[in-house]
Amino acid sequence: AEPEQLRTFATGKDNRRPLLQWRQQWLKRRRRGTNMVVSAEPRLKSLTYLSINYNRLASIPIELCFLEDLSELQLNYNQLICIPEEIKFLKKLKTLFLVRNNIEVLPEGLCNLKKLRMLDIAGNIIQIFPPRFQNLKLREFYCEGNPLFLKRPVIAIQQEDVWSLKEIASRFVMNQLEEKNPFLMHAIERYPQVRNIISQGKKCVICGKSFCTMWLECVQFVPPSKNWLVSRNLELVPLRTLICSYKCFNRRGPNVFGIAEV
Repeated sequence: AEPEQLRTFATGKDNRRPLLQWRQQWLKRRRRGTNMVVSAEPRLKSLTYLSINYNRLASIPIELCFLEDLSELQLNYNQLICIPEEIKFLKKLKTLFLVRNNIEVLPEGLCNLKKLRMLDIAGNIIQIFPPRFQNLKLREFYCEGNPLFLKRPVIAIQQEDVWSLKEIASRFVMNQLEEKNPFLMHAIERYPQVRNIISQGKKCVICGKSFCTMWLECVQFVPPSKNWLVSRNLELVPLRTLICSYKCFNRRGPNVFGIAEV
């Protein structure tokens, strides 16, 4: 019979065994017919290496992202569909393997990993990378087997910018707050719902102004860093770029394109 594969991480008060004993615990649980892996505990923050390859994990717990000394993480050949934004807290992570999963999008927090040197995401379903991805200090980057956006522009009809009243008000408030408007800075403290809305604001890469829910999703093609050892056919890296209006879209650079279904 095929060995049982791990599907989930268990969390809660029953987590008594350290990560260093995961394999031993898993072997014991195989005999009992269960397939869980325990989550990280405070006493395990000295863990530096973790490999959970060839299982059926669909997600990883946020607790895993607080293993402060972790330098290598292997999650190859699972069923992961996403990586938590909290991965940005793995400040010492140098090597990350995510080969053969079902990941569609990499979190922006990944770009905060200043010590990351090796990233392998081959065999996923990623089309575009987060902003600032090109600033990673990688030495090796492999992404073959992903349906990356290609630089093949087509002509599209531009639509007029029609913003909702909520969007107009949100943009005004966010941009006034950036200018340190004292009246709004004082008033916003009394409206938590408004604070929640503007906390989700984004910045236009063209004009630098803030916007909320309406934008143009674009792709910017940049060459991979000369310091990266990359997949053989990787010539351009597609980066996700957000633009606040067609007015700014018409001012974009030559390597920025709108994303549309054709």
